[in-house]
Amino acid sequence: MRFSWRRFFALVCVLVFVLSLPGLLSRWNVEKNRRSSVILVDWSQIPPLSVESGNSIEKTLQMLVDSGSRGIMIGEFTGGELENGELPLWYGPLEDLPVRVLSSLPEGLAGTALMFDSKGAYAETWRDFLSLRFPHGSHSTVDGKSVFVVPFSRQTLVARGILPDLRGLEIAAKLSLPVIYRPAPVGTQSSETVVNPLKLICERFPNVVGLSPSGEIVAGYPDIKGLAAIVRERNLFVTQVEFSRQIGDKPLQWAVWPKILSLHSVTDEEVMSRRIDRKTMVDRMVRAAAERSVSLLLFRVDPLGGGRDPLKRYSSDISELRNRLADRGIDDRWPSPMPDWGSSPTGALAMVLICLLTLWGLARRFKGVEDDVSIKAILFFTLLSVLLALISLRVSSAAKLIGGFTTAFVASEAVLIALEGWKKPGRALIAGPLVAILGGMAVGSFHSAPLYMMRLIPFSGVKLTLFLPILVVLFHDLHRKVHPENIGELMGRPPIWGEIFIAGFLVAAAGLMVFRSGNVSSVPGWEIAMRDALEDLLVTRPRTKEAFLGYPCLMLWFYVRRNDWIPRYREVLRLGATVAFSSLVNTFCHFHTALYITFFRVFNGWWTGILLGLLAIVVLRFCFLPFIMKYGRGAEA
Repeated sequence: MRFSWRRFFALVCVLVFVLSLPGLLSRWNVEKNRRSSVILVDWSQIPPLSVESGNSIEKTLQMLVDSGSRGIMIGEFTGGELENGELPLWYGPLEDLPVRVLSSLPEGLAGTALMFDSKGAYAETWRDFLSLRFPHGSHSTVDGKSVFVVPFSRQTLVARGILPDLRGLEIAAKLSLPVIYRPAPVGTQSSETVVNPLKLICERFPNVVGLSPSGEIVAGYPDIKGLAAIVRERNLFVTQVEFSRQIGDKPLQWAVWPKILSLHSVTDEEVMSRRIDRKTMVDRMVRAAAERSVSLLLFRVDPLGGGRDPLKRYSSDISELRNRLADRGIDDRWPSPMPDWGSSPTGALAMVLICLLTLWGLARRFKGVEDDVSIKAILFFTLLSVLLALISLRVSSAAKLIGGFTTAFVASEAVLIALEGWKKPGRALIAGPLVAILGGMAVGSFHSAPLYMMRLIPFSGVKLTLFLPILVVLFHDLHRKVHPENIGELMGRPPIWGEIFIAGFLVAAAGLMVFRSGNVSSVPGWEIAMRDALEDLLVTRPRTKEAFLGYPCLMLWFYVRRNDWIPRYREVLRLGATVAFSSLVNTFCHFHTALYITFFRVFNGWWTGILLGLLAIVVLRFCFLPFIMKYGRGAEA
């Protein structure tokens, strides 16, 4: 007994859709119940802001809370900051101390000294903190002054944390404002010099709710067990800063899992270098919360300045951000870490089914097979799918490998389905994207687990999906002579300059796409402005590769193929169309993006790409071709 391949293909697609639903629904419910993002302010900006506005620090901070901020980040002073006079104490080389003080200290000391009033408001906590941060240091009291000698040079301490910002901690506690504490690096010192001072801070300031280590390296790394233990003991969380390249952040997040909350911030350096205006900044924060479900938004004072009342402007910006978040249905309750659940078993089977189905379809295309499929083949297909699904659930490396190739195979088969439907383009514009969506749903269903959604386990198929489908379509077209020549004929004749130019352009374009994938810094300013405009217009912008390249190329392919024009060069359009389907499948692989945003983005890319494709056809038909016919060698050249 045999079955029609098309009927079998359609049946498996329906099964994939049904099997994908449980995993996607679990993710949907979590995303629906975690619609909260908190606006944070940076304590280091509050004192100068209060001076400029003429208000007290407490009043300044309360105004920001009234505007919509719900938390504050407070860090530690480094040696470099103490040298700049950030605290009311003496800091410098030991030998620069007054002679009377220096002569009263024990002999044999060397390093850097801190001297402060022994009865000052922060003296007791400073002494306790310093003795824990520098256990080999020396403390003495001379003429009512506390002198603590740190056994390191000033150069060594420039980027190391020395003292906490107690004034910020006390004012935040007075206002009952939750604090995310930022322990600074400690260099070569042991992890105990991070853990013990942190315990002191948490005991004296119970409003510390989370940790966000500062600097280029996590404090105490590589020994982060003690830091992770404090997080668990005191029910804290660790921030996961977007686009961070901090050394040790991922090991710390793994050690405290699932006590993690995502955080989005933009540094003053980035604002200045990219000249990010305030509207764009607010837009970025809104997108981070709405599209990527970011829990914490660190919203700083605008470094570009402007206006006579910076506090009023800053408060207005916070209020605008809070209102826009509310308009998106995002409240300001303090979020909780995402609950942990495993990968969906039905999602694993759906992913493997669509992977093997599209691989089988590609193999049939290359061989030119048109016959039906047998019961034995279907039975083998089913057993192999179940086996690989079980392996995916048990072996994470196998799951990543299968997931990566699934996206590539699905995109390849989907674009070939669309391309071969040039006689009925309306049907092709539905069938091809539908297969790609089903593949994306299947991969998303299996990987819709917190470890993937929080990007602790990166998905390895994004770059593979960008270039492998292009190679598949190219070799398919050369092998099946969709292009007028096969590989042997193409290699056996002298090259044509036009083909060389196009080949070089395609290689450069493919390299640029792979490089830009996940590389935000490589996106030029004009494209960012265009994206922002599309965001304002369509709520969720389409992917650029779909709307401006892939679908327009597909529409142009339909047109030139139906008219049998430029047979030697229309392969470029087929390869360009491939980009749309690779991008579509990859959209579903952004597991941190809310599902409704994913579907909305895919839809927007589809219809805008079709409209731009129709516009391109009009330009080709009524502008470009008449010009060629009149001044060139004709459309057949």
